[in-house]
Amino acid sequence: MASETTKVVPLTCHGHSRPVTHVSFSSLINTSEYYLISACKDNNPMLRDGITGDWIGTFIGHKGAVWCARLSPGATLAATGSADFSAKVWDTYTGEALHTLQHNHIVRAVAFPNQTRPQILATGGAEKKLRIFDLSRGSATSSPADGQETADTTPSYEIGPGVHNGTIKSIVWGTDLNILVTAADDKKIRC
Repeated sequence: MASETTKVVPLTCHGHSRPVTHVSFSSLINTSEYYLISACKDNNPMLRDGITGDWIGTFIGHKGAVWCARLSPGATLAATGSADFSAKVWDTYTGEALHTLQHNHIVRAVAFPNQTRPQILATGGAEKKLRIFDLSRGSATSSPADGQETADTTPSYEIGPGVHNGTIKSIVWGTDLNILVTAADDKKIRC
């Protein structure tokens, strides 16, 4: 009886012009479909087919290095955190920026909850604050005729004020909506 060996061929995804800072996969869509999003110092996060690595689109709008990029569980939304002191929420079908969430410093981490229709987003970074944005309230990003973005009025709530003593570099949302895990520069993991 001969055993079958599977040949694994690594994907090489071209397109970024600077170092890639973060890569994230969506959850499984249907039975065999998923997506990959990459963050990069070239300011342009890219969406790709998770199986083939084929380029689907680039989210244009950040004015600084993009440190983190995540997809919602259904891959209908993407979130990015940037050195331009903002996090953006994108429609993955149109590439349109739905929300531009201003911060007072570099945004290094973003996370959606593990639910089908995410209405909230967690962000963290050099502000040393874990913030939750309610995407179902407030106004979304819009560009008037003069090309300038209007202020996004999406409300946010700080979780555990003063708890983080270093830049938040990673956020993971547990299966329970009430449990978030952060990793920060202060060498601590918090739940």
